[in-house]
Amino acid sequence: MVGEGARVYFLQNILHNWGSPVCFKILKHLKDAMLPGYSKLLVGNIILSDENVPLRQSGLDIAMLCMHSGSQRSEAEWRDLLGVAGFNVKRVWKPDGDGDGIIEAEVF
Repeated sequence: MVGEGARVYFLQNILHNWGSPVCFKILKHLKDAMLPGYSKLLVGNIILSDENVPLRQSGLDIAMLCMHSGSQRSEAEWRDLLGVAGFNVKRVWKPDGDGDGIIEAEVF
């Protein structure tokens, strides 16, 4: 059970392990626990570029697909996944290079 009403829920390298149906289940539990206008969801994960994806990121994308039916996602794919799950993406931080970014979202 997820603790209810926390200020921040942080998922670091979790959702990339799973396909969208499982991600929706995880996000539903988080959404149910969150307080609109107060709670934030922070997702720390690779945010793929739309082109010229670094080798490390593309290799991890293939590995997630083969091992877990998951995937690394682009910013548009993260926005779509979170939007369909009932979250509004407020801000995206993408670092230079191939490190993990952070997506900040709130419940609708």
